[in-house]
Amino acid sequence: MIVNKSSWHYKWWKKCGGNCYSRNVSLCSYVQRIFWMSLVVAIPISVIASCAGVILYGLGCAFYYHTVNTFIYAGLFILLCSIILGICYFFIEYLPNKKTHFDDPDKEPGIIGQWLQAKKDKVCPIIDFED
Repeated sequence: MIVNKSSWHYKWWKKCGGNCYSRNVSLCSYVQRIFWMSLVVAIPISVIASCAGVILYGLGCAFYYHTVNTFIYAGLFILLCSIILGICYFFIEYLPNKKTHFDDPDKEPGIIGQWLQAKKDKVCPIIDFED
């Protein structure tokens, strides 16, 4: 299998500590690193941003309103905002020139489709990286 070095998943794999100089990178380990590192990075950032926002907003509101509900609503609002900002950052950073070709029958399946097929066949191909 050939993976283009300009793809978003390759860039993310490199940021998450992937070694492109290794000759034996399988599709299964490649996709698993992308998935797990996405969770490892996204969840703590969302939690830290939410906690910081809740603490700052909650302290201000607690002095003004003196209620516990303020903390709950502020926390939910800031958590939602941080998730939305994280998704927007992902689309802006990693998918700037995404072109879709739904009518192209010769197009190979995407990285997830190939990974699912490899899991079904119980064989993970070796990945070659190209510029």
